[in-house]
Amino acid sequence: MIGLYNSIRVSKVVFELVDGMLHEGDEDKLSCWLETFNNCREQGFVLMATDSYKQEKETYTPSLYIWAHEGRNSDSIYIRWQDEYPNNGMYNDKTYTERTKTFKYNEQYQAAEFVMKLLKERFEI
Repeated sequence: MIGLYNSIRVSKVVFELVDGMLHEGDEDKLSCWLETFNNCREQGFVLMATDSYKQEKETYTPSLYIWAHEGRNSDSIYIRWQDEYPNNGMYNDKTYTERTKTFKYNEQYQAAEFVMKLLKERFEI
C-alpha cells in the first residue's frame, strides 16, 4: 500500500506545481482537469488539457494528455504524454515507448517544468 500512496503523492505534487505555474498572473491559460489512473503497475493522475473554450475556431488546438507517476520498480518520476484520448485512462504503447521523460525522485519541480514546456509548445501559452 505504501508504493501506491507514494506514486499518487508524487503525481499530486507535480500537478500542484503545474497548477501554480498555469495560474501565475490573472488569466486562466487553459482548461485543464485531472483524472486518476491505475493499471496495477503505476497509479497517479492524468492531466487533460485543452484550449477548446476559446471562441475562435481557427485557433482551436486538440487536447493533450499528460501522466505523472512514480516508476513501478523505482522511485523515479515518469512523465508521459499523447494526443489521443486515453483508453480506460491509460496511455498507449507508442506513448509508453516513445513519449516518456524520466526524472529523479526529488525532481518534482523539474518534472513540472517539463509538463509546462509540453503545454506551452502545444497551446502557445
